Amino acid sequence: MGLKNVVYRMIGKKIAKKLELKEGSPMENKKPWYQSKAVLAGIVTVLIGTYESTRLTLAPQMGWELPEIPPFVYTVLGAIGIYGRVSANTKVG
Repeated sequence: MGLKNVVYRMIGKKIAKKLELKEGSPMENKKPWYQSKAVLAGIVTVLIGTYESTRLTLAPQMGWELPEIPPFVYTVLGAIGIYGRVSANTKVG
């Protein structure tokens, strides 16, 4: 089993060298948290979740008529968050 792992590592290193892959993070620059698509998508998702929770529990007791957020909004926010994470080229910090 150990020899197999050594061979796989050697093959992986050769492939990484041909593809010019580098170890470590290429992200050396930092940006403020509010410039991150992923962080903002997460914050908006939490705010909408809080709104929906309030709409379903508190609003009927208070007699409020609050509009419903369409479910596809969560899908869009999730996609923005994933895209923001995948396309990131700077650290948040």
